[in-house]
This record gives sequence, structure tokens and C-alpha cells, in this order.
Amino acid sequence: MAGKSELGEIVFLRMGYYDTLHKKTLTLPRLEHIYHFLIEYLPMKTAFVRTYSAKPQDNEKKWHLIDAEGLVVGRLSSYVAKVIRGKHKTIYTPHVDCGDGVIIINAEKVKITGDKLRQKIFFWHTGYIGGIKERTWKSTLEGKYPERVLLNAIKRMMPKESPLARQQLADNLRVYAGADHPHAGQNPTPLNDPALVRHWK
Repeated sequence: MAGKSELGEIVFLRMGYYDTLHKKTLTLPRLEHIYHFLIEYLPMKTAFVRTYSAKPQDNEKKWHLIDAEGLVVGRLSSYVAKVIRGKHKTIYTPHVDCGDGVIIINAEKVKITGDKLRQKIFFWHTGYIGGIKERTWKSTLEGKYPERVLLNAIKRMMPKESPLARQQLADNLRVYAGADHPHAGQNPTPLNDPALVRHWK
């Protein structure tokens, strides 16, 4: 037996137990007293912090409205991915949908830095011989579905092979190319925090 108490440090010697503070060998009754002190009183003074795990009913889902005009694709996408997952909340739990809803308008007017409009090329294959296809960001923004640039950027910042992430992407995100959206019933709050918007530009 070894430990610390008001009697000092107890060390084991060949001749028995010795109190280094009072310079004397301890008797068996005294050792039993120290043993009960260590077992009964020390755990009472120890504070334990329990890990909070949220339940689905604990999340108060809100909807946010973001005007993407003039905002950088990557910076905006990383923030939106964090919000729809719920990582901006203190109750974030990895296996529970704690995210908020995000509505993005003017997705066709996002800002793309550098020469990525021309240089960034996405490939896919039809499955047939010689069926390689390619598309640039410029052709996507000028095409029929310009909102896919922002939608795919957010999707690629979500966890892979995660059913919960796919559900959050489908339930918590709405992206529109123009300035109109049909979600007035959700009463979305415009996200116009100057610090965040300045970081996205």
C-alpha cells in the first residue's frame, strides 16, 4: 500500500511501512486508518464532468438566408457545411442532426478567385469507349444550372460515406441561382454579420 495523506508519504521498506514526514514506522491500526481515508474521502473530493450527448428533440432548428453575390465559393461553402452539420452549436453531437437550415440565393453570382473559371476542369465518364467528358466552372455558371457550382462545393466539404451527412445535405440546404426563393414560411434570418461577410469576400 502506498499513498499520500496528512501523515505524509508512505513508503514500503523491507522492515515495514515508514512515514517519511514523522520519521516513524507505522503500526497496523494506523495503516488501516490511512487506507479508509484514501478509499472513502478522496473520491468525494473528485469532480467528474459528464459528456453531453444531444437528442434529436434538443435541437431548435433555425433557417438562415445568405446572399452569395460577390462571395468566394470555397470560403462560403466551408461555413455553410459547418452550419448544416450543426458544428457551430455547443450541443453538437456527431450522430445527431443538430444543424440549421441554410437558404442561398444569387448562387450564379458567386466569386471565383484566380483563373479557376478556365483552369478548373471536372471530368466524368459515360461508361462507353471514348466516353470521357469534361466541364469547366465557366461552362457550368453560364449553363442551365449555375447553382451546381456552389452546391457541389458544399457537398464535397461534407463527410464521405455518411448517411447522416446525406440527410443533412438534403434537408438543411436550399440553393437558388436567382434572388427569389419559396421559403418565406420558414422566416429565414438574413446572415449579414460584417465579420463573416468580410471574410467570405
